Amino acid sequence: MAVVKIHAIILKSYETGNSSEVVHILCAEFGRYSVYARGLRRQRSRFAAILQPLSLVELTLSAKDGAEMATLRDAAPLTDHSALTSDMERFSLALVLAEVAAASCNAAQAAPEIFAALVQALHDLDPRSGEPAMLAACRAMLTILAAAGYEPQIDEALLHPWPAERAKPQMFWLEMENARVHSQGSHSLGDPHWPMRIAPAARHFPLPPQAVRFIHNVAHGRQVVLASEHAAQLFEGLVRLAEYHHESGIKSANFWREISGTP
Repeated sequence: MAVVKIHAIILKSYETGNSSEVVHILCAEFGRYSVYARGLRRQRSRFAAILQPLSLVELTLSAKDGAEMATLRDAAPLTDHSALTSDMERFSLALVLAEVAAASCNAAQAAPEIFAALVQALHDLDPRSGEPAMLAACRAMLTILAAAGYEPQIDEALLHPWPAERAKPQMFWLEMENARVHSQGSHSLGDPHWPMRIAPAARHFPLPPQAVRFIHNVAHGRQVVLASEHAAQLFEGLVRLAEYHHESGIKSANFWREISGTP
């Protein structure tokens, strides 16, 4: 059994029926991983305050090759996320991002890009960073989805100037087969290459033009600003995209909706 030292983000933990807990983590080396923390719920445990959700920590583990669980030997904090956990809006957004990142990893398989994206997301969502919360969350969600292989691609037709005499059709979210943004009334321009189908995962969920431009600019590494109401709408669409790919609901998204008042 090898002893390894890793950096990890704490996701959540479960009681095992005694004083110990199983802690779920995300790390670059093992992706989604479980750690058995013996005696974690004892009154004098020195690890209880360290292994809090969304904490970035350094762990020393005893691990077997190919195993999906290791045993905790030591833990030390790497960052102070107290400011993040005291801001309910930012904390709820961070929980959503952490759940999506964890769902995008395979158990006990390396996931360095997803881990790095979540570390950056927690930094940007910290109130001390000065980043607007929804803007940081949208950018982080796009980065995590891209690292998982679900990067949204914007159809070029939506980026070209629209004929002044025609009303621009309402845009919808992604059509999942080829990851293109689609619109209602797709035959209106007479273009055979115009997308023909609406996303099955988000039927009738409108995506405003500002959000389309935001996706395009983030994909090209440009600095962009997005109004808070459009950012919330985009984030909801990205949650639905993640749910479609993972074929399950993002439970923490309901907490974010309650905190933010998003319907």
